[in-house]
Amino acid sequence: FGAGCLVGNGVMAGNRMVLSAKSPVTDMFGDTNVGGNFPVLMRKAGIDNLVFQGKAKEPVYVLLKGNGDIEIHSAKDIWGKYTDETTDILTQRHGEKSEVACIGTAGENLIRFANVMMSKNHAAGRMGLGCVMGSKNLKAVVIEFSVRKMLPGDQELFDEIRFKWLKNCMKSMSTALGKVYGTLFLLEINMKG
Repeated sequence: FGAGCLVGNGVMAGNRMVLSAKSPVTDMFGDTNVGGNFPVLMRKAGIDNLVFQGKAKEPVYVLLKGNGDIEIHSAKDIWGKYTDETTDILTQRHGEKSEVACIGTAGENLIRFANVMMSKNHAAGRMGLGCVMGSKNLKAVVIEFSVRKMLPGDQELFDEIRFKWLKNCMKSMSTALGKVYGTLFLLEINMKG
């Protein structure tokens, strides 16, 4: 799980993160990109990258505390549950403002194209990284809410660049199409390339 340096700084399209691993779909390096509040809370907790190695002996989930501490908890009670229910249980357990990245039964059963769902409606849906989490017995990653602010070294210069970026993005055809169709409009363009 990797979140870039622009996450949480108010830059248009900047709240994105990448999940990467050896893909069960291609048997090579694979990555998927996802947005939402999960990457923001990860950066607010002071974490830029999470690396999971090996396999837990039993189902677990990882809790990132708002202060950056990391805990591992048993996920036996949520193993076998769908992503919506898992998210509800874990946000009730760790705070309604917490964010959850989790797998469902497809990931648990090592379906090669399984997704990782973040906050119910953001899918890290390419390259089967839900299957990778399942192979590690990793049901979910939960991040507690944090009020920590991420400030650039030179706020005035950063704001100048950010507003210039926003102005140019608003003129872009990609932005207009993305508002209507989401990232699906990129599929046909990328297939032609």
